[in-house]
Amino acid sequence: MKGSETTLLFYGDSRAADWPAPDLPGIRCRNLGMPGETTAGSLQRFAPAVAPLGPDLIVLQAGINDLVALEYAPPERPALIRRCRRNLAQMVSRSLALGATVIVTTIFPPAPAGFEFMGLSRLDDVVPAILEVNAFLSGLAGERVIIFDAYALLAEGDRVKPAYALDLLHLNRSGYAALNQALTPLLAKRLGGRDK
Repeated sequence: MKGSETTLLFYGDSRAADWPAPDLPGIRCRNLGMPGETTAGSLQRFAPAVAPLGPDLIVLQAGINDLVALEYAPPERPALIRRCRRNLAQMVSRSLALGATVIVTTIFPPAPAGFEFMGLSRLDDVVPAILEVNAFLSGLAGERVIIFDAYALLAEGDRVKPAYALDLLHLNRSGYAALNQALTPLLAKRLGGRDK
């Protein structure tokens, strides 16, 4: 039998791995983000990694590494987007099967010109794909599936605000502080609804 503490799991790629635990009593935070991972990798390790933890809440942030590949293989766009959407939907389904509530974050865009990551300095072709996947994610909303719009929180136009960017793909501390400022009341509301 679970105790009164709620287990919150951050899951996905490096954007999840870098996400600091929000300052909220009554929550035990775990982080299984994996830098460089695609949604296929996250899906493959989901059962052995997540199920044993029995999380109550899962924050799922993944997909950017799938879509960055469009810079190298534009003809693969339809297949890449299909796979990304399918893998994210399967992770949501598996989370629900564990009894967890899933907070699915939209994929936030890259930083503006002037930021680089591993030789990449612009990802203009990736932004429309991000918007397409985010529209799909919005359709997954349900009683235990909460869509957390990281894109809207962090973006200025079609780029992450420079004040939030660590590099082309990742957030700095201010970026994560902005996310946690919006996430914390959402979590508090979920906690308030438990054990009543």
